[in-house]
Amino acid sequence: MHCGHRLGRSPADRPASEKIETTRDRVRQQKISILLVEQDAFSALGLASRSSVLDNGRVAMEADSRELLQNSEFKRIYMGL
Repeated sequence: MHCGHRLGRSPADRPASEKIETTRDRVRQQKISILLVEQDAFSALGLASRSSVLDNGRVAMEADSRELLQNSEFKRIYMGL
């Protein structure tokens, strides 16, 4: 008889967002940089501490992710807001 994990869910049962947050925290603790390519800018900026926006293969904007989310030019051009 297999009892599974006694103290909670198995890692496979955790939601993807929880796995991403755990990985992000480990990366920050180890001071590792990662490249995240994501179409959903709101999600990507929510995960990243610093972001670069590429336009036709060139860096068009670069800033703290929170600053980009507040930048009216960024929102107008890239978010359609």
